[in-house]
Amino acid sequence: MHSPIRLLLDDRRAGAWALASVGCATVATMATLGWLLAMVTVVDDVFLGGWTVEDVTGAIVVMIALLVVRAAAVCMGEMCSWRSSTLIRSTLRSSLVDHLLAAGPALTIGTIGTTGTTGTTGTTGTTGTTGGAAALRSGQISSTIGAGVEA
Repeated sequence: MHSPIRLLLDDRRAGAWALASVGCATVATMATLGWLLAMVTVVDDVFLGGWTVEDVTGAIVVMIALLVVRAAAVCMGEMCSWRSSTLIRSTLRSSLVDHLLAAGPALTIGTIGTTGTTGTTGTTGTTGTTGGAAALRSGQISSTIGAGVEA
């Protein structure tokens, strides 16, 4: 089993993208804090200081700029985290396929529930190896490679 930290350390590109995502989140947080401080300053100056809107225009422009910076940082963070997760999923799929190839075709023949196994097959009462088990097991393996890594 691969731990999340091990996956990031094994694939340096995924780790770099994850680190970039954290950096973007930090920038977004700082931009939000700056916006809040500018908002408090504007409210204080207008309501308690008696300033007019023209007097605080510079602070309002800074607030708008900080909101744009925050939006860009959040967008970039989402893209970086998506890229990191894509690389990790690719690594996991590659590792899974390598494991399946090393196990060989014997992995696809085996007992799965009560459907198509070696031996008696339920209501028909026949014995022997049926092709249903291998087909069912192959379907489960391909499903795991495709969708199982997403979970």
